[in-house]
Amino acid sequence: MQPMDAIMAHAWDIEGGHLTERSDYPDDMTYRKDSFDIETRPSNNRKVVEQEWEYLDYNQLSNRHKRVLFPLLYHLSDLPIQDIAQLYKVFDELVGTQPSVSELQQLTDGDPILQSFTQYFYPEGVAEIFQTSFAQLMTSVNAVLATSDQFDKLKETLKISVSPDFSPSTTDYPILLRLEFGNADIDLVNLISLIQINCGYASALGFETAARNCLNYPNHHHVTPWLLSTMTADGFAHPHRDSKGSPRLAIRVPRRSVEALLKAKGLSVDRLPWLDHEVLLDELYKMRYRRSLPLPRPIANQE
Repeated sequence: MQPMDAIMAHAWDIEGGHLTERSDYPDDMTYRKDSFDIETRPSNNRKVVEQEWEYLDYNQLSNRHKRVLFPLLYHLSDLPIQDIAQLYKVFDELVGTQPSVSELQQLTDGDPILQSFTQYFYPEGVAEIFQTSFAQLMTSVNAVLATSDQFDKLKETLKISVSPDFSPSTTDYPILLRLEFGNADIDLVNLISLIQINCGYASALGFETAARNCLNYPNHHHVTPWLLSTMTADGFAHPHRDSKGSPRLAIRVPRRSVEALLKAKGLSVDRLPWLDHEVLLDELYKMRYRRSLPLPRPIANQE
């Protein structure tokens, strides 16, 4: 599912998914403003992607379902940190030698949903899709570790060295996860001193415990328009708390592709633990590029 979602995330971006109104553009994004202004670009294609996407509750899936839908994530989160670091290194190196357009097209064979996005398969687009896939892997592994009480291993992921392009996913994001879901004996002063982002991002992600911890200490980092998108791989993983305050993890997937894959493997698609579609729209709204931290999505605005 992860490479499939990366393809859809790229299509969503190209169709203006990250864009807001003109006044919200940072000065150095003029080139995007001229090319993909959301006020003039039709949103039909973007809405097609958004209608196909849903969040699936990873915690409520059976192990068989997890192995079919998220095989790499399922096995990777149980590996020793040394093996995780080695795999990260391999993926990081592969980003510079991304697959060809034809190889990516082969991935969509037999999936009519993904085949509808092949118009976005060109060399630069393939590179972005591959980079997104790697970022999704890292953020989802971090989220699994955080929501399954594997904080020692999550702490060690901070020591894994990858390309600077991925640093928000490998440093700031796991720190926020530790501040939100970690145990009470974490060294808050030391952990918060490592943060290179504005603490307001914790609240934006719904991490209220992390926000309380972080805001008790000086933090003067600026808001960066695309940081939330970069840090979370466009919201691929959605760690949160349920109504009882217990850690939960949902992962974004193309719904019809999930059901088709499970049926092909002889697994039931009845009563799959889907989150409400409004959760997806809320998370995508947060991923837009803006000068300030995102406010709650207006109810009347369903884009």
